Amino acid sequence: MDNNKSGADKLNTKDIPSTNKGTKNQEFYKNEEITKLSKKDKSPKRKWLFILLAVLIAITISLSISLPIVLTDNPAPSSTTPTNPTEPAKPSTILPLNWTTLFKNNYNFFYSIKKISFDKEPPKSYINSGKGLTDDIEIWIDANNKYNISLVSEKIIQFQNGINFSIFTEHSLELYFNNVDTSKMTDMSKMFEHCANIKVIDFTSFDTSNVTSMKNMFKHYMAIKQLNLSNFETSKVTDMSSMFESCDILESIYVGEGWQISNNCNTSSMFRYCPCNSVTKI
Repeated sequence: MDNNKSGADKLNTKDIPSTNKGTKNQEFYKNEEITKLSKKDKSPKRKWLFILLAVLIAITISLSISLPIVLTDNPAPSSTTPTNPTEPAKPSTILPLNWTTLFKNNYNFFYSIKKISFDKEPPKSYINSGKGLTDDIEIWIDANNKYNISLVSEKIIQFQNGINFSIFTEHSLELYFNNVDTSKMTDMSKMFEHCANIKVIDFTSFDTSNVTSMKNMFKHYMAIKQLNLSNFETSKVTDMSSMFESCDILESIYVGEGWQISNNCNTSSMFRYCPCNSVTKI
């Protein structure tokens, strides 16, 4: 009789204990089989869940490691780090110009000016005229007096040999050299010759340490009674002839410790026709 059982019946008989052990035992084994199958069904899902979690952790670690590198590859701009690597180098801070020619070429403009200052930043109350004397020099005008101007440049304006302010002979004028470089000048001869109406000259920023000639520098300068040259350095000057000749109303010349006249310096006619015949050290 057992030989007539099917393969399925044989398998069930083998896997499940005999009924003589009771119905409870059969139910127990069936439930255990179901639990095993249930665990087998869940294991692939858990496997993929663990893989996904591992991938997320790996990405987080990778970002935390690479983030500081990204920041250090692009440091904040500083005075030594250009903001744009392809940006051309900035031009020299010195602006050399032939000022005598520049004044003459703009004679009609300068003719009526009463005050000129050379500045790196415009004075208060000055407004931009929208015009430039050159590409590097802006013209600012005093809002309270259109005849007062400031020549503003980010660069230091360099004076060269041969500069002469004699163009300003027809009217009263004040000159303030706040943003100029005269350190390269060796010749200041005739610089203010015949400047009969320049009422004020501020020499505070003048560097005369390399000047060798001051011949006729103030000849016929008849506008002021006192001249302050206290920051002049004259140790290299070899020619002071007619330096103050015909300064008809000049009464006092003040100089500092840098005023040294060598034995080989030409001082002929230095104070000719000048009420002041000597200098006063201060």
